[in-house]
Amino acid sequence: MTTCSNAFELAALCAAWPPASADVGELRRRAAIVDWDVFSKIVRRHRVASVVDAGLRNAGLGVPAPVRDAARSSAFVALRHTAETYRIQAAAKAAKMEVVFLKGPALAQEAFGDCGMRHSKDIDLLVAPADRERSWSLMATEGYNRRNPGPGATPEQLALFVKRCKDSTFHHPVSAVEV
Repeated sequence: MTTCSNAFELAALCAAWPPASADVGELRRRAAIVDWDVFSKIVRRHRVASVVDAGLRNAGLGVPAPVRDAARSSAFVALRHTAETYRIQAAAKAAKMEVVFLKGPALAQEAFGDCGMRHSKDIDLLVAPADRERSWSLMATEGYNRRNPGPGATPEQLALFVKRCKDSTFHHPVSAVEV
C-alpha cells in the first residue's frame, strides 16, 4: 500500500461518525505505519480536521499538531459563524423574513450535534426570491457590504444579475465574516 493511500484510508477511518463506530484496532494499526506529514496534508486538503481529531482522540491516539491546530482553528471560525448566524436570524425574524441556513455550522449542528465539526469558510443562507431586495437591505442594516452584485450596480444591472445569478455575497468589514 502506498504512503498516500494509507494516509487517506486512515483519514477516512478517523472521519467515521460517531467516533465510537470506528474500528479502533484498524485505526491503530494504520496509525503505526502512517506518514504523519502526508496524513496531515490530506486532512487539511479535505477539510476534515475536526472529525479526524475526534476520531484519533477516541482511539487513544495522539493528534499531529497540524491536525490539532487546524481543528482548533476550524472550531473558532465555526463559533464566530454560529454567533453571526444567530444574529442574522434574529434580525430576519424581527423583519418577519424567513431565512434558511445551509452548510457550515448549521449542517454540522444537525449532523454531528456540534457546530464545530465541519469546516466553514462563510455563512450560506437562503431567502425567497420575493425577499431578495429586503434581504439585501437587512444585510446592510446588520453592517454588511454587498460585494456581488456590487453596491454601485444600476437598476438595469441589478435586473440582469437577478435574472442570471443565484448568489449574492456580503462582507462584514469588522468581523470579516462572508455571507
